[in-house]
Amino acid sequence: MGKRGPKNKTCGYGQITPKGYRRIYHNGRQQMEHRVVWENHNGAIPDGYQVHHIDGNKLNNDISNLELVNPKEHKDKHSGVEWINGERYKTCKRCGEQKHQDEYYFTKEGWILSECKSCRVRRSVEYKRKRKQMLASDIKTC
Repeated sequence: MGKRGPKNKTCGYGQITPKGYRRIYHNGRQQMEHRVVWENHNGAIPDGYQVHHIDGNKLNNDISNLELVNPKEHKDKHSGVEWINGERYKTCKRCGEQKHQDEYYFTKEGWILSECKSCRVRRSVEYKRKRKQMLASDIKTC
């Protein structure tokens, strides 16, 4: 189970979940502390929205560190997408260059993949060459 966290002046003791969030007892049941803090200050979280930790620290549940976002915005924030002049840009995990969203492939759900198109194509070609070499060496040894 989680670890017992330090006493929190807002909500009391809690446990740290495996994903690093603090879960507390509130109104007779366990709840995520950041959601309780948000709801105490702003009311119920609307359907389809999530509470995001602005500084990335899942234990910093101060209301000034929390914002309400839709799932797509939340995924963008955690996947390194930046908005520049109303356009989405992301740094490629392979080449390290920041590129416009048009230079990336997307999942069916609309999420941007971690590598730009040119890096993915380059990697696919490298793997195809390696597979051909492995097949050729297997044929020679038979």
